[in-house]
Amino acid sequence: MEVLTEGNVRIVTVVICSVLSFCALLVIVSLSLILSTTGGNCILYAHSTSYGSDALCSFPIAIATIFLLLYCLARAVFIVVALRGIFGKEYIGHKVFLIVCTVVDVISCLLTLVSGGLISHGFNVMCSEVFKPHPDKCGSLDIYIPATNSFLKHYHLRLNIAEAGVWLGWVLWLLLILCDMFHVWKADLLSASSLPFSMPSWPIRGRQQTGSKATKGRNDSEASSERDIQQPQGSSKYFFRPRLAEGGSGSRTPPPSRPVPKRPEGPPKGVMMTKY
Repeated sequence: MEVLTEGNVRIVTVVICSVLSFCALLVIVSLSLILSTTGGNCILYAHSTSYGSDALCSFPIAIATIFLLLYCLARAVFIVVALRGIFGKEYIGHKVFLIVCTVVDVISCLLTLVSGGLISHGFNVMCSEVFKPHPDKCGSLDIYIPATNSFLKHYHLRLNIAEAGVWLGWVLWLLLILCDMFHVWKADLLSASSLPFSMPSWPIRGRQQTGSKATKGRNDSEASSERDIQQPQGSSKYFFRPRLAEGGSGSRTPPPSRPVPKRPEGPPKGVMMTKY
């Protein structure tokens, strides 16, 4: 029984998308609770006298909401509906759908990696700057918030939950990309003939042009040889000029033999013959 089939991989894709949606809730809820307590001020990269930029908290929340929650939830629902034969069964294996999902998953993985770096590094900077020179007390002491005239509690736990959620989501994105590559491989989209655009045939054209030039050169040389052969005799430049044979084209008659003078009878005059 084969385990690695397209149906099983689609089920794994649904499970991964569901867990990614749960990771998104961990990030969104944890950071939102901190922002509500601090009056909308971000404590990532915060110092003892200033808060961090609002974008440092808004960016991870936006990425988790758009990609980890909405996109993954919609994709999981669509695959389940298609597998049950309700709607869109012919689209889940289409090459356009597979390519779009693969590209979106790669982009989401990179953005989730950036979000994880912001949360982890911002958390460390906050603990080292706010509780300087005792950063080890981060989490054991509360932080006073002048904007709300209250103390921020459980911030260490909430940031740990957000950090765990975003890094778990990044690992799941990698697994989801592997599932996408499996579907792309099964659909034979990795070959050049299956790509949506035609590959240029420059080397083939070059060989054809080279062959045509060589053929043209041979034809020119043959034509010049025939012109030389068909020139009339009588030119004083050449002692012998070949001509085409009457029996066929291209064959040549052998050169005429020169007349051999007759050998004179008897010894020539002025030569002494010795008899042995």
